[in-house]
Amino acid sequence: MGTVSDLEVQRRRDMARVVVQVMRDWGLPPAGQARLLGAEHGDPRRLLESFEEGLDEVAEARLLRHMSAVLTIHTALRQMHPQSTEMANYWVSTPHPYFNERPPLDLMVDQGLEGMQQIIDHLNGLGEWG
Repeated sequence: MGTVSDLEVQRRRDMARVVVQVMRDWGLPPAGQARLLGAEHGDPRRLLESFEEGLDEVAEARLLRHMSAVLTIHTALRQMHPQSTEMANYWVSTPHPYFNERPPLDLMVDQGLEGMQQIIDHLNGLGEWG
């Protein structure tokens, strides 16, 4: 693990703050937040604090993939619902026919990156239809 500059620490802190706020806005409790970030157990705040200071390369790459997926989904939903944050947040917690009447958030938490990729594909119009 290398030394992280003050600027990089601030950038990481900002990114972590946005990701946590998105997950809170989605109504995800801390245990679900940890799972969504790829940590089966633990406190998501502790995980993100470790990220701010720098993790080993493998752990950091894994966490970055999860954080990136959360932000990609959030951005796509905000583009779908530019006038209503509430609608964007409602979408993730509402059963959806495309996901076998499951809320997208359940799929994301239960299936991790694979589930998040299914949501991203669907939001980008790449999912299977029919």
